Amino acid sequence: MRRAVTFGASLLLLLILSTPLKGQIQNKIYDNINTGACGFTDTATLDLQASAHLDQIALWFNWARGESSLPYTISTGGRVVRSAAMTRGQCDAYQNSWCLAVDRLNMDLGPGSYTVRAGQPRVCQNAGSGGRGFIQAYGSYLSSRPQPNPPPQPTPQPQPNPNDPCAGKPRTSSPFDPCNNVTPAGPVSTNRPGTVPLVPSSGATASGTTPGGRSIEYTWTATRDAKGNITACVLAHDTNFTNYYGNTGASAGWSTDRPQCKGGFPVSFDARGNVMSCTLSTNVGVTNSYGNTGAGSGWSRSFQCRANAPILFDARGNVTSCTLPVNYGASNSYGAPPSTWSASFECLANAPINLDSAGNIIMCTSAQNQSIGSVSCRRNSVISMAANGTASCVP
Repeated sequence: MRRAVTFGASLLLLLILSTPLKGQIQNKIYDNINTGACGFTDTATLDLQASAHLDQIALWFNWARGESSLPYTISTGGRVVRSAAMTRGQCDAYQNSWCLAVDRLNMDLGPGSYTVRAGQPRVCQNAGSGGRGFIQAYGSYLSSRPQPNPPPQPTPQPQPNPNDPCAGKPRTSSPFDPCNNVTPAGPVSTNRPGTVPLVPSSGATASGTTPGGRSIEYTWTATRDAKGNITACVLAHDTNFTNYYGNTGASAGWSTDRPQCKGGFPVSFDARGNVMSCTLSTNVGVTNSYGNTGAGSGWSRSFQCRANAPILFDARGNVTSCTLPVNYGASNSYGAPPSTWSASFECLANAPINLDSAGNIIMCTSAQNQSIGSVSCRRNSVISMAANGTASCVP
């Protein structure tokens, strides 16, 4: 099952996923988590560079109410090497449906790429993970067992990097200088391009520029692109952005005066400087556009997104995930003319809603006891809609 976009997990997941569970082996050999907003998938990929002994694996998973066990398989080359169940582990403090799904394996695997497939398509993924589900693996590479010491090798001399944006520039002791080679004495630390923020700045702020040229202030170490522009950070204060899409040099361009992003929470930007994800500082009204709008065959969907919850945009500027402030009556369309059909249901307020690229809702929480086709869904159950219109509900 392919992925579908959903709401983002908070930066607290970094602390949770970087903190070993009680009694777990602390030697982490694989980890692809990042601070971006989450999407949904049912698969994660574990790449092993050499033979390894696995003690434990963990997925970052969106658990339905009352769920505590997640069936899953590990396979490689079409061969299943493990079929078991994961248990619910540590959870995010603010979005308590996001928790670890953990299994203790105690098994050896050879080098290669392994597919970890969950029984439900609610594993976190995003562009930062290459669309792969978030996964951690603990254990040890078998080749890392003590070996005879190799003969000493000459120390290689550092060579200048022609792609280093700081090459040839004078170094300073300023903590705000991206070319700073000196570890700052204060709490602010500005990473080199491509690095990932991990350490909070204890309230200190710095400023930088997005790929679109917007100057912003942030309170965490910034992730930067090759040009030194900020692609992800935590905002120092509430900030309003305007996103631009399409061919803005011609009549095909359009913009949106949202999002209004909340300070103290992560924000990420695409290559044009548009906000891809952030936490809203106020409720916003959303209108997504789909189809060939220039040919008159397009259509739109309007809904609201709640403050103090994540929002996620796709490359066209449509919102693919947010949290509803009020109940929302939804209608999805499936098939192709003349054999089209629809599915209608009501989504619960103060719960996430997730949409695919065609504009259909693929996940929300049921606002009432209702039937979707032949499937009965109880109030507060999680509704999942497949690409063919088949519904499933998890109590």
